[in-house]
Amino acid sequence: FDVDESKMQKKYLASCLYIVFQYCYSVAKQNRLHKDVIFFDEVWKMMINEACAEQVKDIAKLIRGYGGGVVFATQELADFMGNPYWPSVLANCDTRLILKLKDTELPFVTKHIILSHAEQKKILNSDRGHALLLAGRNRVRVNICASQMEDRAYTTDINRLKQYAREESQSVTY
Repeated sequence: FDVDESKMQKKYLASCLYIVFQYCYSVAKQNRLHKDVIFFDEVWKMMINEACAEQVKDIAKLIRGYGGGVVFATQELADFMGNPYWPSVLANCDTRLILKLKDTELPFVTKHIILSHAEQKKILNSDRGHALLLAGRNRVRVNICASQMEDRAYTTDINRLKQYAREESQSVTY
């Protein structure tokens, strides 16, 4: 589902996201033989509403019992720092992928995830696409590389978008 924020009043956004999230959760619970995963980008927009935030916390705790999973993604952890439900959501995430953080975000993460000094330094100094993958007790440095097709589809880099547009205009034959 793609919720277009420009088409609704801001006060309805959390409720709309809640309805979509609740629907996806109910589908994931229907058949425990399927391994369903809900991907939720910018979940903080829903968590500004206390009732919605509590529901996100509960789903994070319960979905694995239904054979499902949930992926929460955000570009700025600062959006969560004041939310009382976020530490519980983070604690219930079995797998975490930590990309480069800002200096101000690292204390928040280390308050809830134990990281060695070396891991903290690597996270602060990592390049684009490099991350620390935490899965249970395993900790692995990873480099995430998009294929050209994925990059074309998802990049927000204006220079690459212009390059792809030039390439497409040059390949048009009449």
